[in-house]
Amino acid sequence: MLYIIVFFVSYLCGGIPFGLLIGKYNGVDVRSEGSGNIGATNILRICGKKWGYFCFIFDTLKGFVPVVLSKNLASLNQLSHHHYIPIIVITGVVMGHIWSPYINFKGGKGVATSAGALLAITPIATLISLLIWYLVFLKFRYVSLASIIAAAALPIIAGSMTMLCHHPYTLIPKPILFFLSLLSMIVIIKHKRNINKLLNRTENKFIKKESQAS
Repeated sequence: MLYIIVFFVSYLCGGIPFGLLIGKYNGVDVRSEGSGNIGATNILRICGKKWGYFCFIFDTLKGFVPVVLSKNLASLNQLSHHHYIPIIVITGVVMGHIWSPYINFKGGKGVATSAGALLAITPIATLISLLIWYLVFLKFRYVSLASIIAAAALPIIAGSMTMLCHHPYTLIPKPILFFLSLLSMIVIIKHKRNINKLLNRTENKFIKKESQAS
């Protein structure tokens, strides 16, 4: 029962469509503009750099804050199987962002929210993956390509750290490693349309002068 409640609350938190709210504040429905996505990239294209960054920060925090709170509460209450609580929370917030209950179970691709949640549970591996995202983006100027490669790299990095390093801060429990792989697959699958565009060379590049970003 506890797990169900935790998942449901996390799902509702993750479902808050900050991108849509920012668009409404600026007098536009972002679902009918640009790519139609409620993520930070489309918000930046439509509403400008400042609002795009705000969207990215809010989407990241709605993943980060619930996981931090759940970890602390599970630790304080000495719950058994406490490693599963953050997994349930991450699942809830990411599913909420991708299939928001507030906008007919539609949403974004889950990259920023996943990054925020994973920063709370495996910060070193996540930061390395974010660095990979940045380097790929600088080289090729495709937000989608950078997101796909970073998502694929995360479970590999986390698993390598667990096998090669013996510091407690880098050790990641097997259930979480398995979950990272599953989450990575979900993020990549959500980019299926972008993958097709990349293969057909029709994907939009980020152009500096157009004030676009992720």
